[in-house]
Amino acid sequence: MLADKSFNKEALKEDPIIIVVVDDGIGNAYIENADGTKTAQGATAFFTGQDNPELKYEIHPIFKDVLLTDENGNYVYKTVVDSYDFNGTIYEFPHNGDIAHDMVSFTQKSHGTATTGVIAFFIHKFGLEDYIKIVPIKADNYLRPTGVSLSGNEWDKKSVDFALEVGADILSLSISG
Repeated sequence: MLADKSFNKEALKEDPIIIVVVDDGIGNAYIENADGTKTAQGATAFFTGQDNPELKYEIHPIFKDVLLTDENGNYVYKTVVDSYDFNGTIYEFPHNGDIAHDMVSFTQKSHGTATTGVIAFFIHKFGLEDYIKIVPIKADNYLRPTGVSLSGNEWDKKSVDFALEVGADILSLSISG
């Protein structure tokens, strides 16, 4: 199939295609070792070590130029997770405006990082960083929410509502409930 030469790709710089990915987050918690290596911290370490000053957060560099930003250069993202019941202890999840912290994946699987990473890889592969942007939403259903948090279906609804709010052209949902 031949490309449509009348298509104005440059117009997408002002109004890019937006892919919203609803999954378990794209950030990782880790501790930096003395030798400079990083040890990933899963849910247990995150919840039991929230006050640990050695605990750091990051998103993979593949996301840096493909995530949608607002007019001030801040990443557009959402987490609909406010607290968890982890092994009978309720943990509040404070949002601090840092995407790596707010979007930390509480699972060892990092499904959201993998899913979003595949999309980011292809955006890079075809040089579409200026034309397609990703908005991640953390709606982690792996660890069930507390009684005061949202049920899985409410997470899904809030996620879809936010996707519509930001003008999603494509919505990727990795959910269960």
